[in-house]
Amino acid sequence: MVTPTILTSNCSSTKPKTLLRISPTLIPQAIVRMYPVAAGVAPLDKDVFDNGVSYFTGPLLNWTLVGVIKTLVYQIMERFALQVPFPLIF
Repeated sequence: MVTPTILTSNCSSTKPKTLLRISPTLIPQAIVRMYPVAAGVAPLDKDVFDNGVSYFTGPLLNWTLVGVIKTLVYQIMERFALQVPFPLIF
């Protein structure tokens, strides 16, 4: 997993298209790391998480968060086996 700290330190060389592809995986994984349940997994520092997410909420990359929100919605629906009476179109 690439942590937001590593990503922000290399952001000047990372193409926006690459960030668009990895953001739906990167941010949900960072959320999971905030509250690890596995033994031996160190939690992600809140400041590191906040700095990484704030990078994506800035004007340059906020459009990449659409994929993040889609991924989170699908994961919540899967986790709780939610049945939606209508198709979700994203």
